[in-house]
Order: sequence, then C-alpha cells, then structure tokens
Amino acid sequence: MIILDANIVAACVLGEKTSPLMALLHEGGAQFAICEPQLREADRVLTGKLGQDPRRVSLALDSVKVFARALDAESYAAFEATARARLHERAQPDWPVLAAALAYDGAIWSNDRDFFGVGVPVWSSRNVRFAAAT
Repeated sequence: MIILDANIVAACVLGEKTSPLMALLHEGGAQFAICEPQLREADRVLTGKLGQDPRRVSLALDSVKVFARALDAESYAAFEATARARLHERAQPDWPVLAAALAYDGAIWSNDRDFFGVGVPVWSSRNVRFAAAT
C-alpha cells in the first residue's frame, strides 16, 4: 500500500501529471490510501493558499478517493508515538502518513524530504514516473 501525502493529493487536484499517473498505477494493481488530516491539509492549501474554488476542490478530492482508500485514524493510531519520534520537529503534522505506512507495512508517496530516512520506502513523483515508465 502506498500512503499519499497532502502534496500529492493537491497535485492530483490541480490536474498535473500526478492524477493520470495515479490512475495508471491503480489500473496496474497499486493500492493507495490517504489519512483524513492529509485530505484536510490539501483542502486548506488549495482553497486558502492557492485560492481554488472550494466546490471544485471538494469534488476533486472526492475523485481522488476513487483511487485512494481513506484510512480510519484508529487503524494507525498505535503507531503515532513511533512516527512522531522518527520525524523532525517541523514535520510533526505529517505523523499520520508515517504511522499509516508503518501500520500497513507500506510506502509513502510525497515530494517532501521530511520522510526520507524514517524507516519506510519513500517515493517522489519523479521516481514514481520513472518506475512507471520502465
């Protein structure tokens, strides 16, 4: 399972190369998941910082859930302390992503460097595109 960070979800909503790539990988059998806090973060960034129409963003976030299963916080909460201990102070809001990856023995898809070296596989969009092309 690949756990999506908020920046990947935002990229999907913006219609960049990420959304078609996720669809292609999903068709190939990849399983994606997202934590509720990352959905909220993507919404805040898209509507607040980037000024996107909230209705459009809401619909787009719903479409991301077609490919990515929304995870219940209870399913990864037991890994919160471990995740927080592995993340830098500035990356603490992202603990659900790492906790979910630990809980599901999965990987993380993020363009943030905060996840590198935390003990789970981390994929950037660039690396995912490269792997999908081979």
